[in-house]
Amino acid sequence: QKLSYGKKRLLAAPTWGNKIRSFDAAIIKLKLGLWESDFFIGNVVSYDDNNFNDGEGHEILSGVYNTYNFNKKALLDFYFLSQVNKESPNLERYTVGKRVNLKPFEDFEVDFEAAYQFGKNSGKDTRAYALALYAQKKFDIKCSPVLKVEFNLASGDRDLSDNKYETFVPVYQTTHGPYGIMDLVRWQNIREIALIGGLKITEKLALQPEMHWYWLDNDADAWYKTNGSAIFNNTMGNTNNEIGTEASLVLKYDFNENIDFECGYSRFFSGAIAALSGEDDHINYTYCQTIMKF
Repeated sequence: QKLSYGKKRLLAAPTWGNKIRSFDAAIIKLKLGLWESDFFIGNVVSYDDNNFNDGEGHEILSGVYNTYNFNKKALLDFYFLSQVNKESPNLERYTVGKRVNLKPFEDFEVDFEAAYQFGKNSGKDTRAYALALYAQKKFDIKCSPVLKVEFNLASGDRDLSDNKYETFVPVYQTTHGPYGIMDLVRWQNIREIALIGGLKITEKLALQPEMHWYWLDNDADAWYKTNGSAIFNNTMGNTNNEIGTEASLVLKYDFNENIDFECGYSRFFSGAIAALSGEDDHINYTYCQTIMKF
């Protein structure tokens, strides 16, 4: 089954790669008036094209995700996640956090999320944190324009040689977005500022331009892409943490209630970190996809 909560920064079931992340898990749902809670325990399932898929029993994910809907203008999430793996690597990662979503005025929205991690990672004491904040305004004029300003921060490790693990790790985040369409960064050792727009050209056609500016939170730590692998590990003691800039445009067209079409183009302008990695060329990226719902 799927585990997907909040803005999907920590637990998500992404469909971008055509393989929906799933878990062998048990969930107890509790609803009392405006209060909802999910208690869950399980382990992630690995895809195996030649055999039956099986859960990774050596890692246990458990936790509780709570949501309180004050009214249509306010929502509060708070959660606790436990990720324990007694095999390699020896991991005890605990994540606590909260998210507040406010709509104080018509067509205006503010969303804030903060998370903190503690525990053990391969014998090191884990102490890490992450923040996410955005404000979004819709304008009641022709083409119904939307403007969103976003800031994301996730801590990185300041000293890889000490006995502390300070890199925030998004447990099972979405593997596409919400940090641009090229999947070059995730909520891990990152600082990001983004401007995201939206235009409803017709009832069926919409455009979404985006600008993203990326920096490492700590230049001693790595640059991580969405699947968690490191694009660049800084072993040279660099003091410049600029990753680069992404400019994107996404087009969405709804043929009908069953078929959607989407395509996008993005250009990444590499910064100092990319230059140090030896791969400092700019990147052009494009995609087209059809989504069928039935």
